[in-house]
Amino acid sequence: MGNMTGKKDRNGRWFWILAFIIIILDQITKFFALKLGSVVKLIGPLQLNLAMNTGTLFSLFSGNNLIFIILSIVIICAIICYREKIDSCLQPYFGLVLGGGLGNLIDRLHVGQVIDFIDLNIWSGMVHNSYITIWPIFNVADMAISIGIVMIIYLTLKEEKKGQGDKKTEKHTIKKKDKKKR
Repeated sequence: MGNMTGKKDRNGRWFWILAFIIIILDQITKFFALKLGSVVKLIGPLQLNLAMNTGTLFSLFSGNNLIFIILSIVIICAIICYREKIDSCLQPYFGLVLGGGLGNLIDRLHVGQVIDFIDLNIWSGMVHNSYITIWPIFNVADMAISIGIVMIIYLTLKEEKKGQGDKKTEKHTIKKKDKKKR
């Protein structure tokens, strides 16, 4: 994924800047969500709806707060320790993941659970005597983690595909040269 010195420095700074922005934005929005406390309709299906979450991203695996505290600390430490080895074009996205992870970890340590409040309210209702929603309530940290992970995967796969294309071009060029020699 090619590292240019100037670009590496910029992306290294963006790693920390984005992490910081996400932590601040996440904690400020959660503070206001706690103050509002109830459902507030915004635009279309978007509403604020306070929910506490002991699970992970989008309320998956609820009831495992201690496990997610430990897991968050391990992942955060790994990202920070190995940041210099991360390709420069991926660093801003790892910054999003770091900021989101720290934002949710602050909640887990301070409140004992993660504060979620963004509700898309696309569809909800009763199905087989159970109330379900089609999209879980989430927060700014969850968005940062999701966007960061999706971009890391996308850019990594894109680079791998590009690398495979370069190898095919190289093989094709070698075959042409061999034919010309004959």
